[in-house]
Amino acid sequence: MQSAPYRREPYVRVELPDLGTVDAKVTRWTATRVLIRWVDESHDTRSAWVPVEWVTRIDRAESSWRDPYDLGGQAFVTRGL
Repeated sequence: MQSAPYRREPYVRVELPDLGTVDAKVTRWTATRVLIRWVDESHDTRSAWVPVEWVTRIDRAESSWRDPYDLGGQAFVTRGL
């Protein structure tokens, strides 16, 4: 299992069967699963393990939700994601 550096997690867009499209950040991942974290419309923080096939990497500027605690830009590149 791999983890992204704290406050430099990459942004992704995920199609969830029950919630539709969400923009999120990746905190951990394996070869087959990705742990995503996002804030929903009620401002609640949510997380879920999803299949890697559901995940598409996006730039921070493309995300409909932006983590206010990010450090700098998205210079970090995640291997395998």
